[in-house]
Amino acid sequence: ARQHDIAARWGGDEFALLLVDCTLEQALSVAERIRSAVEVIDCEPFAPGFNVTASVGVAWSRGRAHSASLRTLVPRADEALYRAKREGRNRVRAAVEPEPAA
Repeated sequence: ARQHDIAARWGGDEFALLLVDCTLEQALSVAERIRSAVEVIDCEPFAPGFNVTASVGVAWSRGRAHSASLRTLVPRADEALYRAKREGRNRVRAAVEPEPAA
């Protein structure tokens, strides 16, 4: 994470990373880098036959004009996370806020 981002353990085996001032593409790239870094962790020395993977949910808001609060972003990220798990785990899924009504 960058200095102005916020990383926290959310509970159990879940973590949250709040990326400030980034595009959806940048957020997805960070999520994919995390997912792929976890996937190659060598657990063999301390847990033979054990592999670690990460399922990642990304929620994104278009910016200050359409800013979302943590009360709306967290449930959307959580839903994207569970969608990643339902679709086979070890993947990144995104929840993007709907386009504003015209």
